[in-house]
Amino acid sequence: MRRRYVAFEVCDGKLDVYKAAASMRKKLGGDQTGVRVILYDRDTGSGLICCAHSMVSQLKRIVLQSRIPIKILGVSGTIKSARRKFLAQPEEPQQGRNL
Repeated sequence: MRRRYVAFEVCDGKLDVYKAAASMRKKLGGDQTGVRVILYDRDTGSGLICCAHSMVSQLKRIVLQSRIPIKILGVSGTIKSARRKFLAQPEEPQQGRNL
């Protein structure tokens, strides 16, 4: 099974992401979809959901139709690139020596 990693951001701080993922998994057809939260940062409200490559469009549709307060930032084929592209924190200017 080819996996895709969907980067998301929670719009409502009170949302239980794990229950929302269980709800999405149920609507998509059970455990065969492989939908699960693999990374979630409560401070930033962002994370990654893993799913089968064939379920990405259906997952997006479920999020929109059920009005789950999640904003999908993007989809990637690896965790590393998903973190780099969508979850990277902006770097602060370095205070160091003046050249």
